[in-house]
Amino acid sequence: MINEKDRNAVRIIELPACKMVWSGVCKDATNDAESLLLKRYEKWMAAQDALRRDRFYSRDFMWYDVEAGGLAWGLAVLIPLEDTGGYDMIDFPGGLYAVLNYADNDAEGAHQHIQK
Repeated sequence: MINEKDRNAVRIIELPACKMVWSGVCKDATNDAESLLLKRYEKWMAAQDALRRDRFYSRDFMWYDVEAGGLAWGLAVLIPLEDTGGYDMIDFPGGLYAVLNYADNDAEGAHQHIQK
């Protein structure tokens, strides 16, 4: 049985199909060049996110891309952006996802928590 604290930390959400501006795939976050890719994307994404009027939910999502073998980060957009900061816009298929907020850069711990 999962205790109440852990049960409330994981949410199952359904994301609709949408356009996303995505980071590309980072296969090795310990690699300085690939880590820099995610940091540069995070900076661009934060600037874009600050322009939003609604603040009900975050529009950025990070996932493990099984086919490419690495982490990807996307920012859902309502309308296609003219300036994507050099990042590609993708058609995100939507679907059901397990979501976990985590701290202290413990992505591995977060993944194990979702598996549990």
